[in-house]
Amino acid sequence: MADIDKLVARRRIGLMVSASAFLIWQVPIMDFSERLIDEADIVMTGVSLAGFLVWIVTLLLLVGPWRPWQREAALNDELTQSNRKWAFLTGYVAVMLATAGMLALSLYQPVSGIEASHLILVIGVVAPLYCFAILERG
Repeated sequence: MADIDKLVARRRIGLMVSASAFLIWQVPIMDFSERLIDEADIVMTGVSLAGFLVWIVTLLLLVGPWRPWQREAALNDELTQSNRKWAFLTGYVAVMLATAGMLALSLYQPVSGIEASHLILVIGVVAPLYCFAILERG
């Protein structure tokens, strides 16, 4: 495997870990999951905190100045730029669908603004990350 292929694979894995850690951090603190648990569950808090820490570390590895691919022009070629555009479009469509879904749900059941905005924010962060990682798989 060429050095560029290793760096692309490392970036793809980092994106998948980052998106998954963000989900692990956010889902336990959403209002609907708190209602499922009668008392504050220390395990859920620990899992959420671990997800937060993993997300921060992977985020710093992906965008920090010490990332191993920061000066690799081959990692910013036309295919990568196209994949970024598709990931952005996927995130936008996912957010619009989530917003429409929350609007439709609110016609039949009250949905708080905090619940809706939290869900839309999580979808807006996770969908483009997963999409870009999948597209980079080639």
